[in-house]
Amino acid sequence: SLFEHMKGTVMYAMKFAAKLALNYDEIFIAALLHDCAKEMKSPPMEGVPPKVLHQFYGAEIAEKVYGITNENILDAIRYHTTGKVGMSNLGKLIYCADMLEENRDYEGVDRLRKIFEDDFEAGFLACIESSIKKLERSGKGIYFLTENCYNYYNNQRSDK
Repeated sequence: SLFEHMKGTVMYAMKFAAKLALNYDEIFIAALLHDCAKEMKSPPMEGVPPKVLHQFYGAEIAEKVYGITNENILDAIRYHTTGKVGMSNLGKLIYCADMLEENRDYEGVDRLRKIFEDDFEAGFLACIESSIKKLERSGKGIYFLTENCYNYYNNQRSDK
């Protein structure tokens, strides 16, 4: 269920608070609300794939309905499906926790969890890469934010 997924995302993300020196409240709120627009009938946005809409509407709902004004939290919600260039560690964590929480059971999830738990940045990149490959296999096309995100962080990795 969506509730179990949101709870799982919170539980998984919270495990990394101390390691990443992130604010517990910010992690909790961003993880809890990341999919708050998931089951809404969202009006289409030009050029935005239907599966991506909920991240943008989710940030809007977090702000307008739940009164969240913290831009770091709103940004983590706003890009948790696609990623983007220049994400905060909170944003990266919510992106990955959404994919890796314990209720997720897809081919390769255990490998991704291990990479992420060993090396935050490498795990984040592996999660983006996994998303790109899944989209390529589905033939649905890759949203520009996801493509830009992957290219940006992949280049950063190879520069080191």
